[in-house]
This record gives sequence, structure tokens and C-alpha cells, in this order.
Amino acid sequence: MVAGCGREPPPAPAAAAAPTVIAVPARVEPIEDQSDFVGRVVATDKVDLRARVPGFLKRRAFTEGQDVKKGDLLFEIEPDQYMAVVQEREADLAKARADQQNTAAQLKRGAELVKDKNIAQAKVDELQAADSIALAMIEQAKAALDSAKLDLGYTRILAPVAGRIGLAKYTVGNLVGPESGALATLVSLDPIYLQFPLTQRELLKAKLAYQAKGGDPRNVVIHVRLPNGALYDHRAHSTSSM
Repeated sequence: MVAGCGREPPPAPAAAAAPTVIAVPARVEPIEDQSDFVGRVVATDKVDLRARVPGFLKRRAFTEGQDVKKGDLLFEIEPDQYMAVVQEREADLAKARADQQNTAAQLKRGAELVKDKNIAQAKVDELQAADSIALAMIEQAKAALDSAKLDLGYTRILAPVAGRIGLAKYTVGNLVGPESGALATLVSLDPIYLQFPLTQRELLKAKLAYQAKGGDPRNVVIHVRLPNGALYDHRAHSTSSM
């Protein structure tokens, strides 16, 4: 007898699974044209804080990088010499007023004497001129006092706008003045500008396309995407003449 052996036939392949299909209802949505640009944030207000009077820096009243409110004290220059000038000008004004009281009294006596011809009219004219000069000296003393008070006020450098202040260029003890340049820079934070490059051709093309659809170019919506990919919470509006 002859016995034969062989391999078993391979199993039949399994049937492929049916693909999963997700059905979504069709809907109509408007598709708006959009363009992407790389921009940068720019402050609406940027102030270089400068000393308007010379003196030694007495105080720095802020922490670099902090937010400040309008009117906050930022720097203070030693005020002693300016206070002394104010006091001197106040004394000058008091003396000028006293002198004018004297000339006014002499003029009044002269006016009484000239009625009885006990004094010459020329002498009365001299008294009148002296009183006028005394009045002018009072005004001059007032102006000098106002100037001294103004210089004293300049020893306190206040924040002209609300915002964030940067690095201080000078430390306490340094001699500063109008020639010292910026002591620090203050920039506003709200609102802000976002600047991005846009050619006149691109601007005109977008304007005409928007108008062709019946839209108002002033209503163009601008979204800001942050470096991390997230959209900024607030939308911007264009300040160009689009």
C-alpha cells in the first residue's frame, strides 16, 4: 500500500469590516474672505519722562515694569533749593506791596495838598509815577513767585498717562536735568494699536471687493491671533481710510 501525505488547505480569509460613515446634515453658511498678516503691538501713548529742572535725584517711587495710574509720583528731585527760592520770591512780593502802600499814601497826601496849592503839580505827578512803578513792581514780583512755584512743582515728576513704566535710566543720587534725556519710558496699555503691513493695492482691492458685496469697508472685522495660536478676546477695528 502506498500512503500519501500533504499540507492542510489554508483557512479562508475573514471578511473585511464595513467602514463607519458619519452623516452630517448639510447647511448653508456664509464664507468670508480673509487674509493673514504678521503684525506688532504698539502703544497709543508713549512718554519719555524727563527732568525739567536740574537737581539730584532724591526718590524713585515705582518698581520697574509696574502699572501706574495717571498722576502717580514717579521721580522726585531734591526740592530744598527751589523751596528757598519760593520763600525769597514771597518776601520780594511782600516788600513790593509795602512799598506800594507807601507810594499810595504819599500820592494821597499830595493830592490833598495840591488843592490848596501847598505843593506843585509837578510834585504830584512825580508821586503818581512813583506809585505806578510800585504797582508794576508788585506784578513783577508776582510773576517771579509764579515762576519759582512752577520750578518747585517740576521737582515732582508725575505720570501724565496711565500705563506701564519701564527701566529707570538713573538711580537715586544722580544729578539730572533737561539735558539728561529720558529718565524712564511710560507706555499706555489700553487701548493699543496693532500695526501690520498692507500695500495700497491690497487695500484698494479689498475695499472694492467688500463694496461689491454691499458691505461697508468700515465694518471690516479684525481678529488678533496670539503667538500661542489662541485668538485674542477682543476684536479690533481699522483706523485706516479703507
